[in-house]
Amino acid sequence: MQDEAPRKLNETEIIPQRGDLKAANHLQKLLDLGLVKSESTGDISSDLTVRIGLDAKDLLERVEKEQPVKE
Repeated sequence: MQDEAPRKLNETEIIPQRGDLKAANHLQKLLDLGLVKSESTGDISSDLTVRIGLDAKDLLERVEKEQPVKE
């Protein structure tokens, strides 16, 4: 994981680091949110970089209800 300057995103960004648009589009459809951006930012040695945006709030709330975080 690589640290970058924090910024609020309205929309989740899915970035295929090695040009694998098929994988990026598949993940976007699976999550049913975000947009695929073709750029080399984040950890460029990874397959995909996902920057979570505000559009993921409902998804994260649903996941938390199904599997509550243990403290």
